Amino acid sequence: GGIYRVNVDINGCTAASASTVVTVDPLPTVDAGSSVTACQGSTPLMGGSGSVGTTFLWSIISGPSGALIGSLLAPTNSPTAAIINIAPLGNYTLMLTATTANGCSLSDQTNVEILANPVTPTFSASPNPVCTGSNLALTVTNVASGGTYIWTTPDAASISGATVTRNNVTVGMDGTYRVNVDINGCTAASANTIVTVNVLPAVDAGANLTICTGATQSLSGSIGVGATALWSLVNGPTGTTISDIIGVLDQTSPTASLITSAPVGTYVLQLTATLSGCTASDQVIIILDQTPSVPTGTSNSPVCEGSSIILSVNAPVSGLTYQW
Repeated sequence: GGIYRVNVDINGCTAASASTVVTVDPLPTVDAGSSVTACQGSTPLMGGSGSVGTTFLWSIISGPSGALIGSLLAPTNSPTAAIINIAPLGNYTLMLTATTANGCSLSDQTNVEILANPVTPTFSASPNPVCTGSNLALTVTNVASGGTYIWTTPDAASISGATVTRNNVTVGMDGTYRVNVDINGCTAASANTIVTVNVLPAVDAGANLTICTGATQSLSGSIGVGATALWSLVNGPTGTTISDIIGVLDQTSPTASLITSAPVGTYVLQLTATLSGCTASDQVIIILDQTPSVPTGTSNSPVCEGSSIILSVNAPVSGLTYQW
């Protein structure tokens, strides 16, 4: 700034104006800040700054058709204005203008991108309830292209992917499941789903047995409290069924009585326990041998003292041992 005066000269004759003082005011400083990428619904702050004592104003240089600065930032006169949570999607070039009290202004530009949030994911958990030792399939039913899926589980397992399988389920996997989807840093979370893990019932088919036809014998199986039992035939003599070795009304008892008039041979029986839809089984081997017919014998009686007595079985059966 300084003093200014103007002289006029006409054919050597001059005249001088009065002096005028011109003041030169400094320009303000202004920085629109770094580019901002935000997900629709979030409200990050702009990173603008400038000289103290100046006024600021944001404006749109370019953006989605019809976009207004008032629908993107609030307030529009703050260098650190917040992005509005319903700002239209798209790419914006913004200008921050700083103006001093004397009317001097300076501007700087930055970029803003508003990204769409992914669709809220939905998923299925199958089977549910699930039994311990089984597999649990977690499947997102509305997969978004480019999405990264991260699962939240009761046991804090690190699981990702739109479709995952939890093998050999344990009781620690019982509880609340949720899946988050991330697309370009924008996220959405599913609703919670409760997965119920039921424990397999205890089952013991008892000790193996070898018995004779006509004998009285019960099985020594056992099952967990609250479970139901069912015997089945895994293997046996040709043509036999479970009802040949265990009566129909007794097939739901872990300590069922055996039908010892069944065909002789080897039976493999299975005891299955069921509790809350979960089943566990154990097997026992039953060998049913034929009881021999009552033998009849003969002798060379009468004999004289000092002579030999000869005892013999009438019609002896091959393979049997006879004891007198």
